[in-house]
Amino acid sequence: MLKDSVPKNIFNRLISIRDEIITKQMKKIEKRHNRKLARLRSYNVLKAEKLSNHNSISISLQNSSQQQLTTNNNDNIQKRDRKPITNLSQRKLTIDEENALIRGLQHVFPTGKFDNSGFFGDMEHFYAKLINLHADYRHYERKGLKQQIKHKLTSPQLSAAGELRSIANSFRKKAGLEMTMNNQQYKQIKQTLRLLANDTNIVITKPDKGRGIVIMDKDDYIRKMETLLEDQSKFKCIYQDPTITNEDRVTRLLTRLLKEGFITNAEYNMAKPTGSRPARLYGLPKLHKPNENYPLCPVMSASKTVGYSLGKMLRNRLKHLQTSPYVIKDSFDFLNKIKSSKNVDRIFISFDVVSLFTNVLLAYTIDLVLDQMYPTCKKSCLKLTRAEQYRKRKQNVDFRTLLEEATSKTHFTFNNLMYVQHNGVAVGAPLASVIADIFITRLKTTLTDK
Repeated sequence: MLKDSVPKNIFNRLISIRDEIITKQMKKIEKRHNRKLARLRSYNVLKAEKLSNHNSISISLQNSSQQQLTTNNNDNIQKRDRKPITNLSQRKLTIDEENALIRGLQHVFPTGKFDNSGFFGDMEHFYAKLINLHADYRHYERKGLKQQIKHKLTSPQLSAAGELRSIANSFRKKAGLEMTMNNQQYKQIKQTLRLLANDTNIVITKPDKGRGIVIMDKDDYIRKMETLLEDQSKFKCIYQDPTITNEDRVTRLLTRLLKEGFITNAEYNMAKPTGSRPARLYGLPKLHKPNENYPLCPVMSASKTVGYSLGKMLRNRLKHLQTSPYVIKDSFDFLNKIKSSKNVDRIFISFDVVSLFTNVLLAYTIDLVLDQMYPTCKKSCLKLTRAEQYRKRKQNVDFRTLLEEATSKTHFTFNNLMYVQHNGVAVGAPLASVIADIFITRLKTTLTDK
């Protein structure tokens, strides 16, 4: 028993640490379950309201509604019955390959090596907390690299350290044996996954919506992506890598705006690009559109690009423009709006914007942003001095330049070729959701007014 192996004060400290961990974990579990129960209640309320709405519709509409409801139910059954692995390729998976993939792309197998250095450091830190041993980090900085760091301990503390060392060594031995067993257990699965990863004729990815695994023929995947990139109204193929040039230009622009006071030091440090690289474009199959031969949704991996940090900084400045009566934050916000709605005798319909992000009119949306952030001078500006008029116009021009640097000048690679997206926004870019919300809100406002 552990109680008999360690001193009483150490055992009591272990019990208190255990209770703290359990309490913290229980709060997380309780919060998660409350969230699930709230979603279930919301679903039941929506279902009841939907049934009551259908009962109030006329008989002529009930037949079409029932047909639509049957279609939706069939679609839901198909979604529930759909396996987590969707094979769109010509390769037929074996049972071993399916069993290896069914865990999902996010699954992480246990490590096969015990982290001795990390374990030793954790045990030393744990023991230091047990005996309330504190040392300033400057105490270590004053020591030489080869100089040993020693602490004077009392006899009981040394005895407790020896017992703790014995327990830690026993744990390390058992953990090593368990990891060896895990290696043998997952050896065949890892080998199967390695063979699948080395197959250059297929692409293993995830679907555009939901979770799962999709396997496609690489030729079909490339063909669909290149078809999207052939749209010259949105994409343009370039033959030189402009990363260094763009990074230098953005850095010079940010430095000038910092000196002029247009951006703060915090914004400058956030937006300044360092060690930039081109973005990478990939596609996610839309499994919910089988009638269209599973088109791909282009997604850009934009981290560490020239405009990535700049986009994050600009997103903070544009957050207030996302607030709109047409924007729903989450399912709870949707439920509250449905409850407060007086249109109980109406039919609820929804429209899907085809490829919203890539079809956003970028230049038009940038003009919308500037009209709200830094409007152009009109007759009221005539009362201002020339210096003030110039400053207002300059703010408009500078902010336009920042927006263009973060959107229309982002370049990426696909299939060993380099492109630039000069219109629309890419899924995965920091400003994508903000620009799309501003554009669609303007569209809804215009249509509602009509």
